[in-house]
Amino acid sequence: MIFLVFDFLLLSRKNTRKRKSTFYVSVVAFFVIIGTYLLFVQHFLVDDFSIVEVYSHSSSSLPFVSKVYAAWAGGGGSLLLLTLCLGVVYFGFRVWADREPEEFQIFSGRVMGIITAFFLLMCIFKNPFATFEIAPQEGGGLNPALQTPWMAVHPPIVFIAYAFLALAFVLVLAGMRTGKQTEEKLLKLSTRLSWLFFTIGIALGGLWAYEVLGWGGYWSWDPIETSSLLPWFALTVFFHFDRIQGTRRALSREFMILLAFDDLIFLSALTRGVLLMSVHAYAFSPAGPVLLLFALGVTLYFFYLQRKTGKNLFQLNYDKTSTEAVSTFLGVLATLAVFIVCFVGVAAPLVHSPFTTEPFTPSTGFYNIGTLPFVLTLLPPS
Repeated sequence: MIFLVFDFLLLSRKNTRKRKSTFYVSVVAFFVIIGTYLLFVQHFLVDDFSIVEVYSHSSSSLPFVSKVYAAWAGGGGSLLLLTLCLGVVYFGFRVWADREPEEFQIFSGRVMGIITAFFLLMCIFKNPFATFEIAPQEGGGLNPALQTPWMAVHPPIVFIAYAFLALAFVLVLAGMRTGKQTEEKLLKLSTRLSWLFFTIGIALGGLWAYEVLGWGGYWSWDPIETSSLLPWFALTVFFHFDRIQGTRRALSREFMILLAFDDLIFLSALTRGVLLMSVHAYAFSPAGPVLLLFALGVTLYFFYLQRKTGKNLFQLNYDKTSTEAVSTFLGVLATLAVFIVCFVGVAAPLVHSPFTTEPFTPSTGFYNIGTLPFVLTLLPPS
């Protein structure tokens, strides 16, 4: 975090000569993040049960490979893995931006550094390196449901999707802030990779649920499951806005990226802060409320930039005589409607909880019935 803050300050300097040295600071920050994660994994490999997360999710009899992916079975370890993915994307972007350090690239680097530093701060809240006063002789072992190859691939794939989505959001903010046309090629690459990894991650999660967890199906409308759909829906709508917007005088596409990024933060708050009861959730921590405040902050900043640009959020302009254009428009509306139903279902318990001590979770019928008419609407356009 210290190196990332230093990097941010150097990028803010107008002195070009001093600003060039900031790349080397980002290199150090990148390798420190990698070193921190490798150190955490090492505690699992050497059976250091003085570490709370090692004790909680590992044992001396666990196979080598299982110990590696047991490192992200806990809340702190999974958050550290997410930060590692963000750090890799951040460093890759800095290598690209350093070749042509204009205002757009400089601002993008600063915001990407802030996001990475913020998730490092969340790691401090979760503290994956927390220790016992007296080290246990043996660990509690890894949950049998997590001792599967799905555990080795599903979380990293989803976190890679998070990292590329964060980069897309940074590019959107930089375009709005500097007035320069967004780096379209890089934006397309980051959004497509994010959508692809989200798709693979959701599909693998469904297979995991069916084959290992024995839920009786691929989908059970678990709150975390449902939340993972939200950024996928927002990105899907993003890809189709060009066909119905017609011009770039509005910020419809940018708003979809904001929704997707806020959903990413929301999902992280649900899992790492345990704002809802879920089989995917970890122990409660202050990270949940802090993450929600961060989402509020970036949303307010987005609308601040939107006001400065003077552009509307939506300005639809499509050929009403074209069957393809009309069907795309109906498909976008239906997808947004499904998004809203899912969001209401996930958010309802949060709104309900302050008024009663009894837990409340919408039934599967709420989602099945609520989404059915809009899913049927999607069939003709497809």
